[in-house]
Amino acid sequence: MKFVVAVLSILGLFLPDGLAVAAGPECAKTLDTTASRARRTVGLLTAELKGMTTNPYAKNAISVCNGAVSRADQYYGKESAAKSVCIAGSEYVDKQIVHLYKAAVSTCRDEFTTQVQRLPSEEQTEISARVAKKEAAIR
Repeated sequence: MKFVVAVLSILGLFLPDGLAVAAGPECAKTLDTTASRARRTVGLLTAELKGMTTNPYAKNAISVCNGAVSRADQYYGKESAAKSVCIAGSEYVDKQIVHLYKAAVSTCRDEFTTQVQRLPSEEQTEISARVAKKEAAIR
C-alpha cells in the first residue's frame, strides 16, 4: 500500500497543473463552503418543520433531513481523516462530498415541501414566503 501511495505521489509531481484541480486551498474552501451552506439550509428547513406542531409527520421529516446531512458529514469526516480529500487524484471523492451535501439539501427540501402541502393554502403561502426570504438571507 505504501508503494502505491509513493508512486501516486511521484506521479502527482509530474501532472500538468490543469489535471490537479482538486488539490489546494481552493478545494478545501469549496468543500467547507458547500457543507456550511447545506447545513444552514437544512437547519432552516428543520426549524420550520419544528414549527409545524399540528403536523404529526413533521418529526419524521426532521429525522430524514438530519439523517441526510449526517451521512454527508460522516463521509466528509471519514475521507478527511484518511487525508484523501483535496489532494492530487481525489477529484472523485471531492465531487462525491459535494454531491452528498446537495442531495441532503434536495432530500430535506422535498420532505419540507411534502409537509407544507399538507397545510391549508394560506399557511402554505405564508411559510413558503418566509422560507424563501430566509434562504435568500443565508446565501
